[in-house]
Amino acid sequence: MVLGGMRDSLLKFAEVLASVAVILSLAVLIYEVRENSSALERNNSIAKAAALDEGSEQYSEFRRLLIGNRDLTELWLKGNRGDELDEVDSDRFGRLVAEWTIIMRNHYVRNATVGNYEIATLTVSRLADNLLARPGLRSAWELLPHSKEDPTGFAAAVELEVRKRMNSRGGG
Repeated sequence: MVLGGMRDSLLKFAEVLASVAVILSLAVLIYEVRENSSALERNNSIAKAAALDEGSEQYSEFRRLLIGNRDLTELWLKGNRGDELDEVDSDRFGRLVAEWTIIMRNHYVRNATVGNYEIATLTVSRLADNLLARPGLRSAWELLPHSKEDPTGFAAAVELEVRKRMNSRGGG
C-alpha cells in the first residue's frame, strides 16, 4: 500500500511537472513569436524607409539633370506645354518622359511592395495631376509602350485615376 501511494504521488508529481513544462514551453514560444514579430516590424520599417529614400534619390537625380542643363529644362517645359518640337527635340522629350515615368513607376512599385500604399497611391495621383495639367506630357505618355502593357499595374492605375478625374470634372 505504501508503494502504491508513493507511486500515485510520483505520478501526480510527474503530471504537475509535465504541466509546468508545457506552460514554460508555451511562455518561451510566446516570447519567441513576439521577438520575431518585432524583428519583422523593424525590418519592414527599414524596407519602407529604403523605398522612400531610393525614390527621393531618383527624383533628385532627374531634377539635377534639368537644373544643370538649361536646354533640357527649356525642352522639358516646351514639351510639357505641348509646343511644337522638331524631330530631334521630340525624340529627346519622349526619352525624358520615359525616364521620368520609369522613376514614377519604380517609386510606385517599391512602395506598394513594402506596404507603403499611401505613398504608392500618391505617386499615381501625382502623375495623373501632371498628365491632366500638361497636354504635351499626356501625349508623350500615351506613346510609351509600357503605358499599354505594364505588369506592375502602375499604368492601369494612372489611367484609371485620370479617367476618374476627367469624369468628375465633366470632361470624360
